[in-house]
Amino acid sequence: MREIVRQKQRKTSLSSTGTKIIIYTILGLAAVTTIFPYLWMVLASLKTGIEISTYPEQIFPKNPSFTAYRRAFEELNLWVGIKNTLVLVVFAVLFPPVVSAMGAFSFAKLVLPAKRVLLLVLLSSMMVPYAALMLPQYQIWQSLGFVGTLWPLIIPNFFGGALMTFFFIQYMQGVPTDLFEAAKIDGAGYFSSLFHITLPMSTPILFYSAVTSMIGGLQIFGTYANYGAGVDDSLNFIVVRIYRIAFDSVSEPGGTQGLACAMSWILFLIIGLLTLLMFKLGGWVQYGEDS
Repeated sequence: MREIVRQKQRKTSLSSTGTKIIIYTILGLAAVTTIFPYLWMVLASLKTGIEISTYPEQIFPKNPSFTAYRRAFEELNLWVGIKNTLVLVVFAVLFPPVVSAMGAFSFAKLVLPAKRVLLLVLLSSMMVPYAALMLPQYQIWQSLGFVGTLWPLIIPNFFGGALMTFFFIQYMQGVPTDLFEAAKIDGAGYFSSLFHITLPMSTPILFYSAVTSMIGGLQIFGTYANYGAGVDDSLNFIVVRIYRIAFDSVSEPGGTQGLACAMSWILFLIIGLLTLLMFKLGGWVQYGEDS
């Protein structure tokens, strides 16, 4: 009887080991597929233009060089792109989450006439394609004299976003209404209820909105196509510089793809460092039972 039990345990162990090998193999292949583009980008940034355009492609550079990184800062003045991008990121992180939370608080906790209709109108704005808004927006900014400046990218941050507001509404509906009634009895107003009760209990969605806003600001690109480079290169963001460097000379032998890879790696590091910084400073975020 014991022998039969041992045989069954051995078969189960072998089956479990075989399953783990298959799972780890699949995960390993998926990891390699995900990491390889980043690895290739780093190695390409260390190559010369001739090496990149050589066929068949050589994965590793013969003579690694950091010339592309030096050129990115000295010749292309990448600091301007970084400065413009970070200015936009500051406004994108600070204002849209807070403004969206204020609007969501009105829909989730206040008694408003025609609240459902207003919410439907707000959500309907997400269905309007950007191509239909591009020309009217350009005419508005042109009439205000803001074309070629950062203001068309900064001002919309003061009005939040429909999708972000919708996320906040769904989260705030889970905050007990009894807390607001008790605060109202104690003399708290709407703003006190929002900033002292709702937002402290909504830190996970607030943190998520801040992180996604930061990443979106770092990847700004579309507006450049509408408004040009701006006055004194004021609209030349990191992503725009990468695109222009990568494709302006794509057909030329010894082009600037290596330089574009170096700039892409710099952008990747900036996004990674800022994201880690936000998570490091995210001690104020409370999850589930911790709240």
